[in-house]
Amino acid sequence: MENDSVYDYSLYKDKLKIVKGREPKNDYEVISCDEIVHTIMKKGNSAYSKIVNRFSKSILDEDGEIDRKKLGNIVFNNIEAKKDLENITHPLVIKEIKNKKGLVFIETPLLYEANLEYLFDLVVVINSSIEKQIERVILRNNLSEEEALLRINSQMPLSLKAEKADYIINNDGSIDDLIYNINQFLVRL
Repeated sequence: MENDSVYDYSLYKDKLKIVKGREPKNDYEVISCDEIVHTIMKKGNSAYSKIVNRFSKSILDEDGEIDRKKLGNIVFNNIEAKKDLENITHPLVIKEIKNKKGLVFIETPLLYEANLEYLFDLVVVINSSIEKQIERVILRNNLSEEEALLRINSQMPLSLKAEKADYIINNDGSIDDLIYNINQFLVRL
């Protein structure tokens, strides 16, 4: 099948923000739950005041926006704080997901941890080795190895997610390998 569409592939949160654009046989939307969370956390949006009330103004930057690194240092070192943040953000993310119609790809790092698999017809896990995960989190977030491991270990291991998935795409190779593997998956839809 000839592919004449334009795709925007980008790595996001060590997952793939699969495709933006149109694949010849499918029209679809790509949504990142992390992007939804970043939006609802902005000043004036739905989660902002609840998060500031729970975690105090010490998490704010000089412009009054939530400093995600400060907040991350709290929630990735305290399970109860993490649960509190998730109790604020998850219902708002779920509401956004449920409003979508048609074929939609959702990038969500906490699918199984939040027991949200019931919302989806098919689960695809983008799997990579722990070494690659650490490397990518360090590069993406400018963190130490210890900080990266705290974030990775706060989630279910990818190997366990892969066992539950309907389909697995390997992400230990190059970006070209990943794009090829995703295209192979999309052709099967």
